[in-house]
Amino acid sequence: MAKKKRRSKATQRTQISNDNLSSYLQDFVPDSLQGSDRFLDIITWNIKFFNNRDPKRVENILNILRELNADILYFKK
Repeated sequence: MAKKKRRSKATQRTQISNDNLSSYLQDFVPDSLQGSDRFLDIITWNIKFFNNRDPKRVENILNILRELNADILYFKK
């Protein structure tokens, strides 16, 4: 029987948790899926009345979206 090859430390993958959204919504995400890639984070945002005249507002929204780090962002107009 062939033995499984072990990866050297240099080739082992390190998984970094970047699932920020499920931590914010922990009451709605099952415990077994929090922080895992098995839970799909989707954000919808109605931007019908959005104006981008204020650059600071746009930057704040971008920061929020980066922090939430959703898998899918859907903007409806």
